[in-house]
Amino acid sequence: MFTAAFPDERSERAWLEFQRVVSMMEVPKKLGVEPELREIPLDDMVSAILETRKAIYGLRRKKVKVAITGGMRALGIAVLAAVLLTEWEQEPEVEVYLEGRGVALSVPNLRKLIEVSGKCKDIIEAMRGGSPVKLEELATRLGRDRSTVYRRLKLLLEAGAVKRTRYGYQLTPLGLALVGF
Repeated sequence: MFTAAFPDERSERAWLEFQRVVSMMEVPKKLGVEPELREIPLDDMVSAILETRKAIYGLRRKKVKVAITGGMRALGIAVLAAVLLTEWEQEPEVEVYLEGRGVALSVPNLRKLIEVSGKCKDIIEAMRGGSPVKLEELATRLGRDRSTVYRRLKLLLEAGAVKRTRYGYQLTPLGLALVGF
């Protein structure tokens, strides 16, 4: 668990509650996992990201789920940035919890999305209208081989930026977010 490196009563309560919940779970006991508190200095964002990245580096070969919760926005951003800057064997699931609502929002795989959007910018732009487009039509618009366009569409599908419909390929709301205004 990460907390800011300055005294905060809410953080202390959250740490105690976290320990209580983990102590009730069977999995940590079986795996010999002990909760650990890491205090991250928030004097400047780069240092906070680096400290957080150092703390999670040893987990990069494990299956990890990241839950960003609480009111410390700077710490949440530092955690997310550290996750994005770490090379994982298996990309972690990231969720952001809405305070007081008991609801978690799943964060898309941003690393993959950013990587793919750079490689596939022309395809994303050609699909910007939002209507489904057939593979052949897209290849013609772009002046590319169908096989090249298909490989790029497959990457966009995996990143969640495109979906396949019975009428062709279409940008998802996440894909539409990548389209310039």
